[in-house]
Amino acid sequence: MRQVGIRAEADISNERLGKLIRNAEKAKIPVMAVVGAKEVESNSLSIRTRSAGELGSIPVVEAIQKMTEAIGNYENF
Repeated sequence: MRQVGIRAEADISNERLGKLIRNAEKAKIPVMAVVGAKEVESNSLSIRTRSAGELGSIPVVEAIQKMTEAIGNYENF
């Protein structure tokens, strides 16, 4: 994400997944991507947004493309 100019942070703390998601929602993070073993194997991201909720698994290339379009058009992901 950073290589294409998208601000991104990784939370690699030892918290449970539910707590990480809850913390991101409380911090009003607009788009969260969960990356686990399954996502690494399939080269995808499990995307959750504040506006639409859980979007499911999306290939990394497609997620970056949608994210760049949304940023360029000032729209939601």
